[in-house]
Amino acid sequence: MALQLRPHGKCTYSIQNNIVIIEAEGPWNLEFFVEMHKDLRQIIIENLDINDYKILVVFKGNALSVQDGLDYHLNNVKLGKAKAIACSLEFSNNPSFTQMLFEKVYDEALLENRFFTTTTEALQWLEKTGEDT
Repeated sequence: MALQLRPHGKCTYSIQNNIVIIEAEGPWNLEFFVEMHKDLRQIIIENLDINDYKILVVFKGNALSVQDGLDYHLNNVKLGKAKAIACSLEFSNNPSFTQMLFEKVYDEALLENRFFTTTTEALQWLEKTGEDT
């Protein structure tokens, strides 16, 4: 019988224009990513243009994940239709390592991504991304 773990980490969601803003505090386990993607799918379906949305992630605290969580996240990101993701490292306790982990995921998923030292810069980049298309 498999051991059921409780999600480690937490996140909150908000929407600005057609951008989902996720404030995520780690560290995270697989169960966190399962719950997060379930919630995120519902938010996108109910509130956004599913074919034209972007994501801003504000990493907070120990923004680290176990490998099975990152693998699950990668598989779900590949299935998503986000146009781009901006990641703010402003509140991360380990910004370089966080960027290394998640840049690999988003690059492998072929999702346009950038990392920023401030949330304001990340949001500004997202708002301009895709304007000329």
